[in-house]
Amino acid sequence: YATEIHDTVGLAAASVGMGNVYTQTKNLPLALTAYKKAYKYYKAVKDTEGIALALNSLGDVYVNTQEYDKAKAKYMEALDLMIKKSFKIRIALIYHQLGNVAIAQEDYSQAINYYNKSLEYSIPTNYKKITLPNYQELATCYRHLGKYKLAYDYLDKFHNLNDSIFNEEKHKQLAEIETKYQTVQKEKIIKQQKFDLEKEQIINDKRTAQRNFVIIGLILLLGLLFFVVRSYRIKKKSNELLIKQKAVIQEQNKELNQQNEE
Repeated sequence: YATEIHDTVGLAAASVGMGNVYTQTKNLPLALTAYKKAYKYYKAVKDTEGIALALNSLGDVYVNTQEYDKAKAKYMEALDLMIKKSFKIRIALIYHQLGNVAIAQEDYSQAINYYNKSLEYSIPTNYKKITLPNYQELATCYRHLGKYKLAYDYLDKFHNLNDSIFNEEKHKQLAEIETKYQTVQKEKIIKQQKFDLEKEQIINDKRTAQRNFVIIGLILLLGLLFFVVRSYRIKKKSNELLIKQKAVIQEQNKELNQQNEE
C-alpha cells in the first residue's frame, strides 16, 4: 500500500511538472488537463497540500484564460484547505491571487479586502515577496477609487519595502562576497602552511639522511680500522711466532752440529 501511495504521489508531482511546462509554453488546454490529473492523484492519497497546490495551479490557468469566476472558485477551495492546515505563507499567497482576480473584474473594494487579508499573514511571517506586491496593488486600487492619499501612502510603503529588500539583497551579496574572500584567503594560508610544512619536512628528511650517511660512514670507517688493527695484530703475532720457531730451529740445528763434531 505504501508503494502504491508513493507511486501515486510521484504521478501527481509529474503531472504538476508537466502542467508548469505547458503553462510556460502557453499551451493552456494541456496545462489544465495536467493539473486536473494532479488534483485527482493528490485527492486519491488525501494529500491536502498537494490538493491545494493543484487547485491553485488550476486557478492560475483560469486567470490566464480570463475565466475569473472559475479561478476564484479554485482559489477559494485551496484557501479553505490551507486555513485548516494553518499554512500562513500559502494563505497570504492565495489571498493575494484573489485580490488579483478582483482587480481583473474591476471590483477594487473586494480586491482591497483580499490584499489586506494577505497582509495579515505576510507581514507576521515576514513574507516580503507577497507584502511588496500587496502594497503596490493596494495603491492601484485606491487610485482607481479616487482615494489618492491612501494610494500615495501604499505606494510609499511599496518603495520603502522595495528599497529595504534591495538593501538586504545588497548586504547579503556583500556578505557572500566577504565570506568567499575570507574562504579564499584561508585556503591560501592553509596551502602556504602546507607548503611550508612539506618544505620543512623535506629539509628535515635531507638532514636526517645526511646525518645517517655520516653515522653509517663513521661506523664503516671504525669497522675498517678495527679490521686493519686486528689484521696487523694477527700478522704481528704470526711474525713473532715464526721468529721464535726459527730461533728454536736454529738452536736445535746448532746443537745437532755440535753433537756431530764430537
